[in-house]
Parts: sequence; C-alpha cells; structure tokens
Amino acid sequence: PGMKIRKIGTSTPMLMSAQKLETELLMNDFAEKMSTHFFAAANDSKGILSLSTLTDATTTIAGVAGGATWGGTTTASGPFSSQGLTDLMTLYSGLSVFAELGINRGNNGYQNEPDWCITTRALWQAYWSRLVADMRFAPGGEGDIKLKLTFMGSAISVDTHCASGVWYILRKDTLKFPVMSDANFTHIKIPPSQEQPDGWGEAVIWNGQVVCNSRRPLGKLTGLS
Repeated sequence: PGMKIRKIGTSTPMLMSAQKLETELLMNDFAEKMSTHFFAAANDSKGILSLSTLTDATTTIAGVAGGATWGGTTTASGPFSSQGLTDLMTLYSGLSVFAELGINRGNNGYQNEPDWCITTRALWQAYWSRLVADMRFAPGGEGDIKLKLTFMGSAISVDTHCASGVWYILRKDTLKFPVMSDANFTHIKIPPSQEQPDGWGEAVIWNGQVVCNSRRPLGKLTGLS
C-alpha cells in the first residue's frame, strides 16, 4: 500500500533486445542441428540427408540404389604430401563429366565442373601448406600472407561438423533445399499445463529436405591427412 508503479523508459527496448537474443539463439540452435545431420556419417530418419550418403556410391536414397549409374563417388586417399593433391585432381576431373539434367548444354556441353569444396580446418591448412611458396605470398605493404584459397576455382568452405579426413567436392546447383509451405517455421501455441498454469510457449514447426536430380556430380575423399 502506498507504493507507486514507476515506468522505466528503457524497459521496452531491453525486452525487445532480450527477445532478439532469444531468436538468435534459436536460429543458431537450428543451424547446429541442421549441420549435425548434414555432416553425419549416415542418414537420420528425423533429419535431412547427409552429404556422406549423398556422395556414397552404393547407398539407396529415396528408393533409388546407388551404383555406377546413380551413386556418388567416394575415394580413399592419404597424406597431402604424397597423394592428396593428385587424388583431389582425379576426383575433380571424374566428377566434371557428369552434367546435371536440364542445364544449358550450349554453354557447358556435357561438362559440369564442381564449384564447391567442404572440408575440415586441418585439411584446409594441409592444402595451404602444399601450395607453392611463391603462390602464398602477395605484396600488400603489410608483410602479411594474403590468399583466398580455392581448388580449380572452387570455393573451399571449412565446417567444424565435417568428419576428420574428409574433403567434399560438390556442384552447388545440383543440391536443392525445398521446404514444405505449411511447415516453414509455422508457429503453434502450446496451451498452459496444470503444473505451470502461468507458463506459455509456442512450437516452431519446420519440415524440409536436401534433394538432388543426380548424385553423380557429388563426391568426396576420405582418409586425407
């Protein structure tokens, strides 16, 4: 009694800032779960398809068996110092002959060169170390080492979820990522429980999948060091 409610002008901005942070944490958690499935050794029944199985030569996906006609290409490799670069070039050349359906063959013919590599930080550094020394240094007036690493012009992405010793060689326009319209971050209110009648919440529903017209342009090296 006798107390006054004081309105603080910064309360609303602080509340909005907290909501923004929670949303960012949610998106980071979502990306983490997606990456975990994407780089898993095998497909998860509740997750998206993994690159490991998409690039495998024999795994059956969506009822279509792999093999020489529909499978990807997985090649066992070894140290960069003795065979890594050679194996990368061999795999790149092999995948280049598999053109995806529906492309403009007037420009590409039956070639469809890969344009994306994904690997670990350790292999990125091993690849960097194998380059000719003069190629690693560029004059910038700062005495720094400056070079954006690519392989045959293909961008190289480093991901902490990528398995040790694995180097993926992919074609970006081969991979698609459709999402169901009714499950594209759809919100569903959760009714309060008897145990916590003052609590409230919402469920976020998402349902999508990684797909491709053909697995032939997709490949990976394993056992790299």
